[in-house]
Amino acid sequence: YRDETCRLAKIHKYEEQKQVEYEILRTSIGHELNVNSPKQIAELLYRELQLPEQKERNAKGGITLKTDETTVDILKLNYVKDPVIINILDRIILIKKLHRILKFLNAIIYPDGYLRTRYNESGTTSGRSTTNMCDDYFYKPTSKGIKAEKYGWAFQTLPKHGFELSDGTTIGNDLREIFVPTKGFIFCDNDQKQAEAVVVARLANDDDLYDTIKNGD
Repeated sequence: YRDETCRLAKIHKYEEQKQVEYEILRTSIGHELNVNSPKQIAELLYRELQLPEQKERNAKGGITLKTDETTVDILKLNYVKDPVIINILDRIILIKKLHRILKFLNAIIYPDGYLRTRYNESGTTSGRSTTNMCDDYFYKPTSKGIKAEKYGWAFQTLPKHGFELSDGTTIGNDLREIFVPTKGFIFCDNDQKQAEAVVVARLANDDDLYDTIKNGD
């Protein structure tokens, strides 16, 4: 479950950092910018900064300008040499990561105080398991009606060692500190190290492969 004192302290820490970064960004570009608004990001990247348009086809068959974090990073690495613009793009990426961190810290917990996840035993093409939001919904009234939000969190979206930034620093590497084991239990970290390869070796009766895995070669 979550240590609420620790969680609130980290929310305060990252919220303060986000506000500072937003102010630096506002000063750099001369106006307010919501980094979670694709429309505003597209206007900045492709109209104000005149960067090459990165496009993708949307679900309706139309063309959409790409504004996600990966696209911003690709633009910076391949098309920008001006240090001022590099700083602007780095700031956008940083703020996007801070939003993600704060979203995690504000994830909806169950009434018993636990933050749960849903395991997908075949969540990837390689056969590895993944996690996702739980199927239970939390309903809350808003000015626009009733909003439904899922409980829990997809834990694989939370990097174990945080988010590495372009300057070599890391943020979010302290997020797991908010978790506290139930009394009488401890946390453990288990890496199966391609355990599915052992199954394949046995099913294929490949003794050489099995011995190689067993010996750690």
